[in-house]
Amino acid sequence: MINKNTIILFDLDNTLIATDSMKILVLFLMKKNYFNFILKLPMLIYYSFIHIISNSTHKTQTKSKFYCKLLEGFNKKQIDTFSIDLAKYIFINYKNLKIYRILKKSQKLGIKNYIVTASADFYCKPLAKLFNTKLISTKVNMKKFPFGEIIGKNCYGEEKKKRVLKEVKYFKTKYSIFYSDSRSDHPLASICNKSYLIK
Repeated sequence: MINKNTIILFDLDNTLIATDSMKILVLFLMKKNYFNFILKLPMLIYYSFIHIISNSTHKTQTKSKFYCKLLEGFNKKQIDTFSIDLAKYIFINYKNLKIYRILKKSQKLGIKNYIVTASADFYCKPLAKLFNTKLISTKVNMKKFPFGEIIGKNCYGEEKKKRVLKEVKYFKTKYSIFYSDSRSDHPLASICNKSYLIK
């Protein structure tokens, strides 16, 4: 039932946008400075492999190492600049029009919307601003070197549910709707009144 207390949660990758934002980030940075990226590539591949085979429920350590290597050589101003450029590129080229229409319709009705994603906040913040939504995402250190270290836990699986219950004010199961493409989001889906698996 839609009413003033309704909250709609949107996963980002392959849901609100029709792509994996991490892949776009990697390609974006490769085009930005190909030579430096190639030097990082062996370690990025290694961390990606370790991340995939990790049996951690939140996979924070492996993802943290990947981000640190990916952002190596960039200063804060450069990261802020390319994050805004990346967000604009994704918003223009990859938003899922079907889900985006649901988002815009709900906004016209005054319904609160959140992007809830395991992707990093340093590039998701400007993206959430373009979508005009609030954001719950993996928090990444951008205050001191090395940039990219994850603060707390990767916002994945069970951690997504914990973060929503902690950060969404007045969350009520009977007034919650969730859109996601991944079965790994089952913990969050289980506390929402309605959940839709996007294919």
